Parts: sequence; structure tokens; C-alpha cells
Amino acid sequence: GRAAPPVPANFTLRHLCHAADLGNCAIAWHLSREWVERICEETVGQALLEHSAHLPTAAKATPYTEDELFKRQLGFLDDWVGPFFRAAGEL
Repeated sequence: GRAAPPVPANFTLRHLCHAADLGNCAIAWHLSREWVERICEETVGQALLEHSAHLPTAAKATPYTEDELFKRQLGFLDDWVGPFFRAAGEL
């Protein structure tokens, strides 16, 4: 068979930095909420820019309610953080 492509020298470091960035999800909600609010504000801003450029928008273009912030964080944990750390644990 074919040989696997070479792994970039900074592969592990890049993934460790990514894991550290996702660490925000592992702290109590009252501590991580500000980060979630900032991410959601960025998402709304991006959606507004896309809308003004007549592009399709996948994101919500209005501010998030408290309940939506919480649900968004739970979805992020289930869909991104959990799978990432399970895969990282296999390395």
C-alpha cells in the first residue's frame, strides 16, 4: 500500500493548543459564560455581514437569549469537544 503522508512537525503542538482552547468548556458555566457570549456575538456579527452581502447565512442574526447560550454550549460540547477529546485520548 501507499505510505502515510508525513506528519507536520508541529502536529502535536497544534492539537495541544486546540485542546487548551477547548478547555473553557470544562469549567463551571458561571466562569465560561463570558466566553460563550463573545463567541455568540461573533457569530451574530458574521451572520449580519453575510446577510448584508446577500449570502446565505447558517447562523442566527439576532442576539442569543440566556437559554440559547446554554443550549449552544451543550451542543458544542456534544458535537465538537467530546469527539475531539475522545480522539485525542487515542493518540
